[in-house]
Amino acid sequence: MRCSQKLFLEAMMTVAELFERSAESLQLFTDGEKRYSQLLFNICHEVLRTGKRGRPTKVLPKGLVVRLKNKSSKRRDSEGKLKKVETPKPEHPETTEKPEEKDVHANHVEAFNSAIRRYLAAFRRRTNTYAKSVVGLQRVLDIFWIPHSAGCRRGALVHAS
Repeated sequence: MRCSQKLFLEAMMTVAELFERSAESLQLFTDGEKRYSQLLFNICHEVLRTGKRGRPTKVLPKGLVVRLKNKSSKRRDSEGKLKKVETPKPEHPETTEKPEEKDVHANHVEAFNSAIRRYLAAFRRRTNTYAKSVVGLQRVLDIFWIPHSAGCRRGALVHAS
Protein backbone atom coordinates (compact mmCIF):
# COMPACT_ATOMS: atom_id res chain seq x y z
CA MET A 1 0.00 0.00 0.00
CA ARG A 2 1.32 3.44 -0.88
CA CYS A 3 2.31 5.81 1.91
CA SER A 4 -0.45 8.33 1.14
CA GLN A 5 -3.16 5.65 1.04
CA LYS A 6 -1.95 4.21 4.32
CA LEU A 7 -1.95 7.62 6.03
CA PHE A 8 -5.39 8.41 4.62
CA LEU A 9 -6.84 5.13 5.87
CA GLU A 10 -5.29 5.65 9.32
CA ALA A 11 -6.79 9.15 9.50
CA MET A 12 -10.28 7.90 8.62
CA MET A 13 -10.01 5.08 11.19
CA THR A 14 -9.02 7.71 13.79
CA VAL A 15 -12.09 9.80 12.93
CA ALA A 16 -14.29 6.71 13.25
CA GLU A 17 -12.76 5.89 16.67
CA LEU A 18 -13.25 9.51 17.77
CA PHE A 19 -16.92 9.28 16.86
CA GLU A 20 -17.27 6.01 18.79
CA ARG A 21 -15.82 7.67 21.92
CA SER A 22 -17.74 10.94 21.71
CA ALA A 23 -20.98 10.96 23.67
CA GLU A 24 -22.72 13.69 21.70
CA SER A 25 -22.31 14.72 18.09
CA LEU A 26 -19.36 15.06 15.73
CA GLN A 27 -19.18 17.29 12.66
CA LEU A 28 -16.85 16.61 9.72
CA PHE A 29 -16.32 19.27 7.05
CA THR A 30 -14.25 18.35 3.99
CA ASP A 31 -12.67 20.27 1.13
CA GLY A 32 -14.57 18.82 -1.81
CA GLU A 33 -13.17 15.27 -1.80
CA LYS A 34 -16.07 12.83 -1.75
CA ARG A 35 -13.83 9.90 -0.87
CA TYR A 36 -13.52 11.16 2.74
CA SER A 37 -17.24 10.83 3.35
CA GLN A 38 -17.45 7.60 1.33
CA LEU A 39 -14.73 5.89 3.37
CA LEU A 40 -16.14 7.16 6.66
CA PHE A 41 -19.59 5.94 5.59
CA ASN A 42 -18.18 2.49 4.78
CA ILE A 43 -16.48 2.29 8.18
CA CYS A 44 -19.32 3.37 10.46
CA HIS A 45 -22.71 3.28 8.71
CA GLU A 46 -25.87 2.04 10.37
CA VAL A 47 -28.85 0.25 8.86
CA LEU A 48 -32.05 2.22 9.46
CA ARG A 49 -35.01 -0.12 9.93
CA THR A 50 -38.28 1.75 9.47
CA GLY A 51 -40.67 -1.19 9.24
CA LYS A 52 -41.41 -0.51 5.58
CA ARG A 53 -40.98 -3.12 2.86
CA GLY A 54 -37.74 -3.35 0.94
CA ARG A 55 -34.09 -3.09 1.76
CA PRO A 56 -33.39 -0.87 4.80
CA THR A 57 -31.38 2.26 4.02
CA LYS A 58 -27.83 2.78 5.21
CA VAL A 59 -27.33 6.06 7.06
CA LEU A 60 -24.61 7.78 9.05
CA PRO A 61 -24.79 7.06 12.80
CA LYS A 62 -26.94 9.28 15.00
CA GLY A 63 -25.07 12.49 15.84
CA LEU A 64 -22.55 12.35 12.97
CA VAL A 65 -22.84 15.26 10.53
CA VAL A 66 -20.81 15.31 7.29
CA ARG A 67 -20.79 18.31 4.95
CA LEU A 68 -18.89 18.79 1.70
CA LYS A 69 -17.75 22.28 0.70
CA ASN A 70 -17.65 22.82 -3.06
CA LYS A 71 -15.15 25.56 -3.89
CA SER A 72 -16.29 26.22 -7.44
CA SER A 73 -19.84 27.39 -7.97
CA LYS A 74 -19.43 26.98 -11.75
CA ARG A 75 -19.41 23.17 -11.64
CA ARG A 76 -22.63 21.52 -12.76
CA ASP A 77 -24.28 18.16 -12.43
CA SER A 78 -27.49 16.70 -13.91
CA GLU A 79 -29.69 18.99 -11.77
CA GLY A 80 -27.77 22.14 -12.71
CA LYS A 81 -25.42 24.25 -10.62
CA LEU A 82 -23.85 22.52 -7.60
CA LYS A 83 -24.68 23.76 -4.14
CA LYS A 84 -21.86 25.38 -2.15
CA VAL A 85 -22.44 22.98 0.74
CA GLU A 86 -23.85 19.51 0.19
CA THR A 87 -24.64 16.47 2.30
CA PRO A 88 -22.85 13.59 0.55
CA LYS A 89 -24.42 10.73 2.52
CA PRO A 90 -27.85 10.30 4.15
CA GLU A 91 -27.97 11.24 7.83
CA HIS A 92 -29.81 9.57 10.68
CA PRO A 93 -33.28 11.14 11.09
CA GLU A 94 -32.72 11.62 14.84
CA THR A 95 -29.58 13.74 14.33
CA THR A 96 -30.56 17.07 15.85
CA GLU A 97 -27.50 19.29 15.42
CA LYS A 98 -27.44 20.60 11.84
CA PRO A 99 -24.76 23.19 10.96
CA GLU A 100 -25.66 26.41 9.15
CA GLU A 101 -24.19 26.94 5.68
CA LYS A 102 -22.07 29.85 6.96
CA ASP A 103 -20.49 27.59 9.62
CA VAL A 104 -19.13 25.15 7.03
CA HIS A 105 -15.70 26.15 5.79
CA ALA A 106 -12.57 24.48 4.44
CA ASN A 107 -9.33 26.22 5.29
CA HIS A 108 -6.59 27.26 2.87
CA VAL A 109 -4.41 24.21 3.55
CA GLU A 110 -7.22 21.85 2.56
CA ALA A 111 -7.92 23.88 -0.58
CA PHE A 112 -4.20 23.82 -1.45
CA ASN A 113 -4.05 20.04 -0.94
CA SER A 114 -7.08 19.59 -3.17
CA ALA A 115 -5.52 21.74 -5.90
CA ILE A 116 -2.22 19.82 -5.67
CA ARG A 117 -4.09 16.50 -5.98
CA ARG A 118 -5.86 17.64 -9.14
CA TYR A 119 -2.65 19.09 -10.62
CA LEU A 120 -0.57 15.98 -9.91
CA ALA A 121 -3.24 13.69 -11.35
CA ALA A 122 -3.14 15.63 -14.62
CA PHE A 123 0.67 15.64 -14.51
CA ARG A 124 0.81 11.87 -14.02
CA ARG A 125 -1.32 11.26 -17.10
CA ARG A 126 0.90 13.49 -19.25
CA THR A 127 4.33 12.54 -17.89
CA ASN A 128 5.09 9.40 -19.85
CA THR A 129 3.56 10.80 -23.02
CA TYR A 130 5.82 13.84 -23.16
CA ALA A 131 9.01 12.36 -21.67
CA LYS A 132 11.83 12.92 -24.18
CA SER A 133 14.72 11.63 -22.06
CA VAL A 134 15.15 9.79 -18.77
CA VAL A 135 17.20 12.67 -17.30
CA GLY A 136 14.51 15.25 -18.10
CA LEU A 137 11.77 13.00 -16.81
CA GLN A 138 13.64 12.38 -13.55
CA ARG A 139 14.26 16.11 -13.05
CA VAL A 140 10.54 16.86 -13.35
CA LEU A 141 9.57 13.90 -11.17
CA ASP A 142 11.94 15.12 -8.43
CA ILE A 143 10.23 18.50 -8.44
CA PHE A 144 6.74 17.02 -8.28
CA TRP A 145 7.69 14.56 -5.53
CA ILE A 146 8.61 17.40 -3.15
CA PRO A 147 5.01 18.04 -1.90
CA HIS A 148 4.48 14.30 -1.47
CA SER A 149 7.79 13.79 0.33
CA ALA A 150 7.04 16.63 2.74
CA GLY A 151 3.96 14.79 4.00
CA CYS A 152 5.32 11.26 3.82
CA ARG A 153 7.23 9.69 6.70
CA ARG A 154 9.92 8.14 4.53
CA GLY A 155 10.69 11.36 2.66
CA ALA A 156 12.88 9.71 0.02
CA LEU A 157 12.76 10.67 -3.64
CA VAL A 158 12.21 7.82 -6.08
CA HIS A 159 14.77 7.64 -8.88
CA ALA A 160 14.05 5.89 -12.17
CA SER A 161 16.62 3.38 -13.32
